[in-house]
Amino acid sequence: MRKPYRYTAFLLILAVTLASIIPAMAAPLAQDPVPEPLPCGGASVAGTVVAVDPATGTVTVQLSDGTQCTVNITVDESHPIVLLLGKYFGDVSADNLEEALNDTQGCVSFDGTAYSWVDCETVPESEQVKVISYDPVTNTFTALKEDGTSITFSIEDPEAAGIVKGALEALAIDWALSGDGDLAQVSEQIAAYHEDGMGFGVLVKLYAIAQEHAEDCLTAAAEDGTTCPTVEELVALFQSGVGMGQIFKEYGKPDKLGVGHVRQEVNDKTTGKDKDKDKDKNKDKTNNGKDKSGDNQNWSPSKDKKDKPPKEDKLKGNCNAVSKNGKPKNGVTCP
Repeated sequence: MRKPYRYTAFLLILAVTLASIIPAMAAPLAQDPVPEPLPCGGASVAGTVVAVDPATGTVTVQLSDGTQCTVNITVDESHPIVLLLGKYFGDVSADNLEEALNDTQGCVSFDGTAYSWVDCETVPESEQVKVISYDPVTNTFTALKEDGTSITFSIEDPEAAGIVKGALEALAIDWALSGDGDLAQVSEQIAAYHEDGMGFGVLVKLYAIAQEHAEDCLTAAAEDGTTCPTVEELVALFQSGVGMGQIFKEYGKPDKLGVGHVRQEVNDKTTGKDKDKDKDKNKDKTNNGKDKSGDNQNWSPSKDKKDKPPKEDKLKGNCNAVSKNGKPKNGVTCP
């Protein structure tokens, strides 16, 4: 008589056990959150910039092994001349990197045979992609579609191709890092040299020499092993007692000789469009708004002539001004 009770009790225990196990089996496995990239660290970092946070100055770099790390590129300087020279001679800007990232993003269209770079707005059936590399041998670009698929294509428009190639070059970085793992910015280097007693004028000359000769020197180095003068080497020369004249003789005199030259060029680049507008305004003001080129149809030569006094009246005025008691002076003959 006790077996039915035992069987019933077994069924109840089994039901309770299954009730606790089945929901757990049905529930999806919890995924571990993707860890945030760690600071790059070390003396340098080389890779490709894949993300930028201008608000914090944090740049995410993808390394050759596929892993990612972050670098702080914030400039911790306040001296206006230091910031000016740093901006001109190579400070890395978060805004510029963000603009380069935007330039690598666009759209492609597939015609059944090949992909082509198209305008996202005018081609509604296009697909968004992110360009990740350029092959100069085949003159083709590689991009990732939104699903992660890799595609290869050409950009026929030279201007558009140039923009994308320039963006890829800006995003391919090889940075020296400071002791705290942050990017060693040019402005911070300039500030350190200035604190050591070097004048801004001298620093402008040395940085300009290194900048102006960098491309030619690197080309020569690739051909015949010529070494390129770095800023560090030029500073060491100057601090060792080598005069600026001797440095000019060795490496040439740069175009930029002082802070004023740098400031003028930065201002010209910043206000270039405004200067063109000012030129147009000045042109409009010529002849009180009358354009003698024929653009202003209301102007005529006869109208200007009416505004001028007759030559005879002008001569009489001059004659009266230099005559006394009706007698002309200096050989002036009155009409």
